Amino acid sequence: MKMVKKILLGTLAVAAILSFAGCQRETAGNEDLIQVNSASSKASISYTNDGDSVTRGFKSLNTKHLDAICKIEMKVTDLVDKTVEGSKIVSNGTMGYIFNIVKGADEKYAFSIAGVRYNQSTGEVQAYVESFSGIEAAKLEDKLEGGVVATGLPNYGQSYGFTLLDKAAVDALLTANPGKITLWIDLVANGKASADATAYPQGRERAGKDGSYTVSFYATDPARKSSATNYDLTYTNPVALKTCYVEADNVNAKYDATKGLTSMQSDVGFYANVYAGQTLEGTWEFSEIKKEAEEIEE
Repeated sequence: MKMVKKILLGTLAVAAILSFAGCQRETAGNEDLIQVNSASSKASISYTNDGDSVTRGFKSLNTKHLDAICKIEMKVTDLVDKTVEGSKIVSNGTMGYIFNIVKGADEKYAFSIAGVRYNQSTGEVQAYVESFSGIEAAKLEDKLEGGVVATGLPNYGQSYGFTLLDKAAVDALLTANPGKITLWIDLVANGKASADATAYPQGRERAGKDGSYTVSFYATDPARKSSATNYDLTYTNPVALKTCYVEADNVNAKYDATKGLTSMQSDVGFYANVYAGQTLEGTWEFSEIKKEAEEIEE
């Protein structure tokens, strides 16, 4: 017999539990890319793309959440020498944190992605943060259409937004932990707890930016801690490699001042793309998930 229990993550009212009862995981693109374990907060990828074009997909957690931190571990695997449409492939692929996922009545998705890849040509780790809308699940495998840039970075597919770690920093990581690159991506929803709140919760102080997200990248665990009684966030190691913002007008879960941060609960999850001829291996692990609960099978 399969037993299922719920672990509550953060302050949670019974009504909130009931409102999300029976929610299902959102999945789009190549369903074979990402394997989510029974705890729902961890996933892995070990996929070889034998085709001649990129393959991509995402899977969300089972229920909607406000935000969380995600540990991504990329295994460094050999790069297959391959050129597609005149461009030489320089990476195995991308692992990302997909968030702010909203599925419309037209069955099209809107979402944001914070993605990282290891460029074996330059020896750098590169990253981007972007938002997209009007994406049909069936067409995710082909390309992301209708992209709306959230941070002023180049559109998806043109180039990565920025260098997260230069070659010297990557070499140091690989010396300390041979064969793998580990990063943390922290997502913070910004706003007040309620309409009558007079101050912003700790760690969410973007005055006048209610409904926005802060996305930070770390090379070491920032040791985020979410308060069990309110929306406060604290960090033991708060120095980020890079911080970006997804502003409120690019957010799909619209902020409602009368409801506060609760109105920003939406699907979050795992995103990957694998380049032609390449193998991508790695793991994701969410922690300090704020709001809602996940099911764990026993």
